[in-house]
Amino acid sequence: MLVDADDFGRTEIPSFNVTIKVTEVSNNKPVSHAVVAIFGAEGGGSAYTGKDGIATVYVANAVLEENIQQEYMRIEVFAKGYYLYRDEYGIKLVRV
Repeated sequence: MLVDADDFGRTEIPSFNVTIKVTEVSNNKPVSHAVVAIFGAEGGGSAYTGKDGIATVYVANAVLEENIQQEYMRIEVFAKGYYLYRDEYGIKLVRV
């Protein structure tokens, strides 16, 4: 996500939505009732997947601190009967 910031001061990121589809690796079947969480840059949000395996996460309160050009947000997905999925660099916020 590109962040419009004219200076290098602390910049609050406008809230945004991220839509993620969760499927089984072996057969691409949607995973329902999985928790999708996004955290980092002092902000975050979470949501559950529906029967179609899709979750829309509302991400709020993220910031780029003074003199920080980019920051990553972690994506985690977990559901009963499945291993935890974690992507430490799932979303990249970039000051432009």
